[in-house]
Amino acid sequence: VLYDFLVWSRFPVHKVKNYAPREYSSGTNYGESTEPLCRSFFQNLLQTSSRRFDFIAKRREDNFFTLDKMICEASMEDFSLIRKKPSSFAPYLYALRLPGKISWKLMTSLARDGIPALPWSELSPEVIHSTEYQGARLMEKEIVTLPVHHSLTEKNMVWMGKRLIKKIRELL
Repeated sequence: VLYDFLVWSRFPVHKVKNYAPREYSSGTNYGESTEPLCRSFFQNLLQTSSRRFDFIAKRREDNFFTLDKMICEASMEDFSLIRKKPSSFAPYLYALRLPGKISWKLMTSLARDGIPALPWSELSPEVIHSTEYQGARLMEKEIVTLPVHHSLTEKNMVWMGKRLIKKIRELL
């Protein structure tokens, strides 16, 4: 958060010298900062940020439900991977599983429209080159993720949902 604030305020972060922590004696409590001003600053920063956590979680959940509702109404719920509705977690992505060639075409097409559709995750080299993890490689080719994070509005989600449904219908 502090780094993002400094970048936002155009503070020359690259000019900050590397901070080398001082040596601690055996009597120092590692759980507490020895600098009261620093400790107070970060406690205040955390308290200020934590006030937004409920808003962020609610917004992500609403975005997830908006996209999920549109997909269900378009009779495409079979593609949806997350069966459990978010009540105990705040989703960041909405995952769909489509046949491999369709998923890559869909991601490319959505990216051209400005929608950051991505594969499930990048796999490490030892997984990619191993025959033991064929399921993981298959999932990478078939799963498309769409953002539902809190910076998106309901209008953004509806626009994205309409584009997504249209593109899936064109590709099927």
